[in-house]
Amino acid sequence: MILIPAIDILNGRVVRLIQGAYDREVQYAEDPAYYARKFESEGAQWIHVVDLDGARAGEVRNLEAVRSIREATRAAIEFGGGLRSHESVAAMLSLGVNRRVLGTRGLDEDFLSSLVREHGEKIAVSVDVRQGKVQAEGWTRGTEMSLEELCGRGIRLGFLSSNG
Repeated sequence: MILIPAIDILNGRVVRLIQGAYDREVQYAEDPAYYARKFESEGAQWIHVVDLDGARAGEVRNLEAVRSIREATRAAIEFGGGLRSHESVAAMLSLGVNRRVLGTRGLDEDFLSSLVREHGEKIAVSVDVRQGKVQAEGWTRGTEMSLEELCGRGIRLGFLSSNG
């Protein structure tokens, strides 16, 4: 089993949103790099970083925080939040992010297909679900798509395996 600790960033600070609500946060630290070093010292091989501002705005907003995390640790980094263009995905590559995680744009079959062709396994899709329905745009918009429908689409397109 691989445990991947997460650093969620809102306005440059490490936070945790309560049930995905931006107006209900718990703040942990001003310095995201602190947690990167802490997680690595505790044995983390990967760190999951989420730009909550970027997820809500549709474009990466916390580049400096990501840069500070990258400089603070040798652990592999996967990043999500606001990756909705080829340019933003490429920008994460230039910062040394090992895996780019799509949220909302991962629902766009053509966009996802083109990124997987270009970047392969360095692309992942993260899906937030509330009451059985896929959420989009940083939890701010619900869809009518169920998780089962999304997984079925992934299997049909060859991104997921149906055998486990």
